[in-house]
Amino acid sequence: MNVMSKFRFSSTLLIALLMSVMSIGNVNATVVEIDGVCYDDSGFGIGDGEAIISSINQGTIPAEVVIPEKVTINGKECVVTRIHRSAFAYNTIVTSVTLPAGLKYIDNYAFSQCTNLAEVKGIPEKLDYMGHAVFNNTKWLSSLKDSAPEGLYLVGGWVIGYVGDIPETLIFPNNTIGICDNFAIRINYTNYSYVKNIVLNEGLKYINYDAFEYFLGLTEINLPASLEVVENEAFDCCANIKQFTVAAGNNYFSAVDGILYNKEQTKLILYPNGKTDTEVVVGNNVTELAEYAFYGAYYIKSLTIPEGVTEIPSQAIRAMNSLETVILPSTVNYFGFGIFVQCSSLKSIILYAEETPEYSGEDLSLLTETTLYVPEVSLDVYKTHDTWGKMGNIKTIELYTGVENVGIDKSSIDNTIYNLKGQRICSPQKGQIYINNGKKYIQR
Repeated sequence: MNVMSKFRFSSTLLIALLMSVMSIGNVNATVVEIDGVCYDDSGFGIGDGEAIISSINQGTIPAEVVIPEKVTINGKECVVTRIHRSAFAYNTIVTSVTLPAGLKYIDNYAFSQCTNLAEVKGIPEKLDYMGHAVFNNTKWLSSLKDSAPEGLYLVGGWVIGYVGDIPETLIFPNNTIGICDNFAIRINYTNYSYVKNIVLNEGLKYINYDAFEYFLGLTEINLPASLEVVENEAFDCCANIKQFTVAAGNNYFSAVDGILYNKEQTKLILYPNGKTDTEVVVGNNVTELAEYAFYGAYYIKSLTIPEGVTEIPSQAIRAMNSLETVILPSTVNYFGFGIFVQCSSLKSIILYAEETPEYSGEDLSLLTETTLYVPEVSLDVYKTHDTWGKMGNIKTIELYTGVENVGIDKSSIDNTIYNLKGQRICSPQKGQIYINNGKKYIQR
């Protein structure tokens, strides 16, 4: 039976039904508009008895906005604690905003591109979170270069900019809760490439992405015990950082050999760009990589990811211009976007996964100088796959010829195993390349 034939409504009945639904929706509405500002008491991460500014009405918003401490929604009094992502963004009417004392959270781009916003009043002493580019391109932010005292400028404990010329050693004050993205250029464009040291305070909890982007003078980062979050790309393009250290007592991070991990060392968060090791074997305890984990690690020529890792997340292996060989485990089943991009020296991808992993990256046909080596039982599957099959050269792992066979005196052959540096090895690690009886092989 045709489904539509089961339900036949007259136009009058349909309109009546829609009006009924709309009426019920208004009775249970969770959004109220007050002076052009829309408040919501549901979703968006807010708790019971809290309200968030979800958006504004461009047609009724006044030039001077005063956000109340509390609003009433469906007869319930709610404390205004959050401003949602881009809530005021690109508004050109508002010239002044007064924030409520109970505000805890200002999300990304909340007032971004409000080009006529010249005054921000009532800033709380402490905010739980300040997002990215919250006041970007506002009159208020740009005016601070002439009106605020020299030094780091904080809003609710969050560094949003620097007034004056940044010194060689940058010390963050004790009341710093978080460091916002691109803080060094938000207030005035100053040269920060010569900053050699940053002293992060105990009490710091959050470092936003791109916070220290292109701080080329940094060589070592010491993270305090209080730190809870380091966003992706927080130290993007810091080409000379050689090591991370983490203060004792930190419950979220640890560092081994200069590499940043989670506390349990099961997740590799960030490999320092300036670390000069050329052959890197990720420890077997690691089961997860963070996005951007090896992004920009210039010196690495050979990278081995251990068994147990199931995903190569977005940008994790990118902009590694010296990378020639990457060895990937049988457990990997997903590649994010941006993988293998800007890896101009990449010659060999050794992938042990017998089932073709999902690949969300750029077109693999662009890797014209790279050979993909896969298990022999899966060779045809990879060659005919819609994505992996775009690689022009796919061979079996057994044919991998990353190094030349080594000629030795056959009279001395004795099953001794050596690494590629000629050093004797007692316990070969899975996925690594070794030499035995004058021939190269990969340990399985």
